[in-house]
Amino acid sequence: MRRSIKICLLCLIPLALIIGIGIFLLGNPLDRPGVRQGAEEYLAKQYPQQNLYVADLAYDFNTGHYTVWAASSDSVDTHFSLSLTPEGLVRWDTYEDDVVSGQNTLNRLNQAYDKQVKSALFSLCHEFDFEMLSGFYQEQDNCPTSSPSFGIDPRGLELDSTPDLNALGEQAGVIIVWANSDAPSEEEAAALLLAVRDAMDQANFPFRAVSLRLRQPLAKDGTQDSDDAISLPFFFREDITDDGLIQRIREADS
Repeated sequence: MRRSIKICLLCLIPLALIIGIGIFLLGNPLDRPGVRQGAEEYLAKQYPQQNLYVADLAYDFNTGHYTVWAASSDSVDTHFSLSLTPEGLVRWDTYEDDVVSGQNTLNRLNQAYDKQVKSALFSLCHEFDFEMLSGFYQEQDNCPTSSPSFGIDPRGLELDSTPDLNALGEQAGVIIVWANSDAPSEEEAAALLLAVRDAMDQANFPFRAVSLRLRQPLAKDGTQDSDDAISLPFFFREDITDDGLIQRIREADS
């Protein structure tokens, strides 16, 4: 009998450890109904006109709190997160930062513009060894120039709006182009910029600037064998012309 009890106890110890680790990493499953209820009550009271619901929740073992993601049935741009204690008390939410600020709307438009850029430049993958091809709309607050005509203010975007992507591209579209070359040079950077310009023009997708990096490929161990690189953080569309392009690249290379 005692032997059987010892065996049972020995079996229960690893089970208890597994349960303890699970609670530490994923939270106590008994907390989740209360956390969900606390979030739903908070959303209904704080934002009664938004038709919000709890889309998901997860436990953060680093803080010991729960993150709840809220969304709206009526608005594609209305989604944000909340932080709650295991007792279901709301600590804070990101409604102002994500929704009111226009950041969610800008992120959605960025995704649409990124698809445009990649579709327009896909054919260049046969000519150049790209590390990254992407597109986004530059925010005015983060502009590298004081020009008021460059960049957009997310706070001026209408929630759930579908503005003219081409107009936004002409005002604030930035294309990120990172490519590899065995011997980076101003001449190759010029050829790449002209190819990007021509491909975007052919697709009728306007842009304002290119952020270009041309460097040697990484070694197998992930290191860079050479510091030789061409780096153009913001090279504007109007400067991508054949005449004098290499000289402008030299002057802009950081």
